[in-house]
Amino acid sequence: MEKIGELSSSFSSSPGFDELDEFLEGVVQERLDRLEMATGSTIVDGHGKESFDDILLKIQKDDATGISIDRDSIKALLLEYEYRSREVMTSQV
Repeated sequence: MEKIGELSSSFSSSPGFDELDEFLEGVVQERLDRLEMATGSTIVDGHGKESFDDILLKIQKDDATGISIDRDSIKALLLEYEYRSREVMTSQV
């Protein structure tokens, strides 16, 4: 766990980290606002499926899953998901 703390603090002091964190925070807040406006209905993307970020936020909100996930973890997963999506797309070109 100590190594994770060291890694985390080195990332947080990196140039551009605050801007990236602020952007991801905005994405998370936007999705939370959409979920609250939906009042129980399922939000779907243009293909009729729930988005990855909405699923993560529902897991965070719903204690019944037995999984706990904090906001920073959601932002990290969204960043990783976006990176992997772009990696797959560029490898197909």
